[in-house]
Amino acid sequence: MASKRADAQGDLIFKISRRTAKQADVERLFANYENWKKEWHGEVRAYGALTDELARACGGNRGEWGTLTEGERAALTYYFGLLCLPTEDSIERDAHEFRGLIRADGTPLRDFAQWCRRFLGWS
Repeated sequence: MASKRADAQGDLIFKISRRTAKQADVERLFANYENWKKEWHGEVRAYGALTDELARACGGNRGEWGTLTEGERAALTYYFGLLCLPTEDSIERDAHEFRGLIRADGTPLRDFAQWCRRFLGWS
């Protein structure tokens, strides 16, 4: 992704998904996330912006975004925030890059959103 912070988060998420993470890795992942929310002046403000940009990057309600359930959208948005820690200056670029990475992997957006739900323990 665009920032070193996002790269570090990605490394932590990779360890967690491969079950090689230590408790300190998990704690660092969520500490980074909590600090990021403070930069946005709260979770509601951050997730409003994340949802808007991610929806645009995924084609809006008439595109792939429109095919997702509310739970899939929420999981995808939460995972995007957790992974990328986008700033106000980078959010548009990060959302498009995030969508591009999913597309390049060949994974349908719905399948990836469902994976996010499982990764987050939401299903």
